Amino acid sequence: MLILCLLVTFNLISQNDTNKKVTLSESISKKVVKDLEDYDLLKVIESFQKERIKNLESQISLLENKNKSLEKIISLSVEMIENKDKIINNKKPLEFHFYTGGEFINNFSNLNLYFKTQFEFKKVNIGAKLNLNLTKSYRLPQTWYSVYAEFKVF
Repeated sequence: MLILCLLVTFNLISQNDTNKKVTLSESISKKVVKDLEDYDLLKVIESFQKERIKNLESQISLLENKNKSLEKIISLSVEMIENKDKIINNKKPLEFHFYTGGEFINNFSNLNLYFKTQFEFKKVNIGAKLNLNLTKSYRLPQTWYSVYAEFKVF
């Protein structure tokens, strides 16, 4: 208890020295001032650099998003081109045909020759046919023509 009382009274009696002075030489004080100025300048530079890093990171993010969008557009364009190529390859082109032939009518007594031209589309054929009937009863062959359209069922 005595120690406790002494400690309390010692703290009440004692004083703190408020006039502490540090003396530095001129060269050291110049170095201290220079270091403090450098530190302040470095703090300003650090804040600018942090702001610059933040701006660059946002630009990188924007460019990455733009790159993803462009890659998606390119992939969709490639897919569209492939689909159109498939359509073109599956589409049957226009064909032109020319036929000639003969047929016998009424127990081989009448010979009928024909010439036929035809445009063939995917589901429709359009053409014309010229017939020549060569019978012995006529001096000149009988001729007639027809125009037709055929629709493909199967």
